[in-house]
Amino acid sequence: MATKTKIEDNDIFASLGIEFTNSVDRETQEPIVYKRNKVIQGCELQIELFKTPDLKVMKTRYENVEGQKRRKAIEIEKQPKKWFQKSNGKYLCEVRYGAKRMEIRDGNRFAKVEGDKVVAFYEGFIQLVRTGMYDMQIMKLSAKGRT
Repeated sequence: MATKTKIEDNDIFASLGIEFTNSVDRETQEPIVYKRNKVIQGCELQIELFKTPDLKVMKTRYENVEGQKRRKAIEIEKQPKKWFQKSNGKYLCEVRYGAKRMEIRDGNRFAKVEGDKVVAFYEGFIQLVRTGMYDMQIMKLSAKGRT
């Protein structure tokens, strides 16, 4: 009959100062920081998309598999949606939080930008988001659709 050995308090882990737990403690971000980062990542993607019009990104899609309860994850290549479009020689640029358009300034959801300034527009918007100028709007947009 095998006997269980008791781990003494003076074992090697204790001497190294290692603690044990049954839960995972993760560094958590403030919700607004996470939401700001979502807008910033979208703007950065638009900058890349403007520089490289045929840019593709990998997305995960889930499909049902016949005879199984679980769905299978499939990686597909997809072109991101553009937040800018050419109109009368200028670009109409927008910024989104998820699928919802943000107000850029004074209730306007689009900015008319010269072609060579589209990247500068999105870089400037990123700076404003980092300062917290759009926090109230981001919080309102993130709350819409929830019950």
